[in-house]
Amino acid sequence: MHAPKLPRRSILARSASSFALFGGLVAIELVASVPASAAPFATEDLFVSHTMKSSSSDRHFTGGVNVQVAPVKALEKKLVTDQVNNFKASNPAIAPVVDSLKYVDTKQLKALADSGQVDQVKALIVQQAKDNGHPLSTQQQDALKLITSSNIKTLATVVDIYNQPPQSALTFSLEPYAELNTKWLAVKTQVAVAGFHTDSGNSLELGNIGLSLKTGDAYGPSGAAFGWSLGCDVWLPTGTANSDAVALSNILATPRYAHSYLSAAPFAVIGVDLPFVDLILRGQFVNMTPVRDKEGDILTAAPAQMQYSQIGGAVILDAGFVGISAEIDGLQDIKNAPNMNNVWLGTLGIRGYFAVVQAGIGVQVPLVKATQAAHTFGPVSTGEIASFNVLGNLLFKL
Repeated sequence: MHAPKLPRRSILARSASSFALFGGLVAIELVASVPASAAPFATEDLFVSHTMKSSSSDRHFTGGVNVQVAPVKALEKKLVTDQVNNFKASNPAIAPVVDSLKYVDTKQLKALADSGQVDQVKALIVQQAKDNGHPLSTQQQDALKLITSSNIKTLATVVDIYNQPPQSALTFSLEPYAELNTKWLAVKTQVAVAGFHTDSGNSLELGNIGLSLKTGDAYGPSGAAFGWSLGCDVWLPTGTANSDAVALSNILATPRYAHSYLSAAPFAVIGVDLPFVDLILRGQFVNMTPVRDKEGDILTAAPAQMQYSQIGGAVILDAGFVGISAEIDGLQDIKNAPNMNNVWLGTLGIRGYFAVVQAGIGVQVPLVKATQAAHTFGPVSTGEIASFNVLGNLLFKL
């Protein structure tokens, strides 16, 4: 006897059922491979700043890339810097005064210069440069004496250059990293790369290179654990001048892109691992020591050292293979860092945990901006903090 021939529709139905069953088994395998019940804080990854040190039983080696994209109002810094340098070359007698203009309110200065108020212009430059932590050098004071009613209009020309209206720009960054994690110490290296899309075209700029050391421990099983971490970040001043602009689109990334500074930032983190929820608190002290001038040369007369603090917290909702995180971070000026004075930012993101791969996307927005309206890193103001940042992360762990 011959087996009855199945209708074509029945064969297709069985094939579809088999494919669905296979897909379900694959999905179950991916979810089952998530270490939800293994070490505590296994899904502690965040988009902003620091989190708990991972257990070496959960991950021994990690590699990945962080991405950010943000619209900003940015000046073409290279163009402005070239114009300022050309002006200084043509007016060597008052060139030292030009260097002090980045520390004063150039709009107020322009109004005084246009009305020929020479003494008021001099007093404004002296006072505001001092108030901003950059008192005039002896050379600058001597050059300031050369400002008269006959050349005050010439000085106003360079002020016009500094006051050029910003153009729309899109900043993006790629930050590949690798981390080796042992029982007591995690060592991480990271390279910051800045990208820009403006009306003038596209460009890539090298940011700073960083090294991070972190230690820590956790007590208790997953779902009922407490942990702590201590560490320090160091960022070497390897970036280009234009990379500074990324520090505005994401001000929390300032040490990674402020090219003139060698930065060291010790930090502390504590966390609680509860069923389906992780709670994180963190604090950091950032010290930025100037070691290069605006052209990238070793400094002969260093600008002001900057110091500020960063505090923050996060809540992570863990659904096994998906995590939702909410973060808040605040910055406070300690020394010569008015751009960091009373800044608060919030970040909301979602992350998928699949076997050895994690992928996430988030959005960061400023909740409170600095009391100083314009932000400056280097010789030229580059606008204000971005109205939002789109953050992404792709991570591989072994």
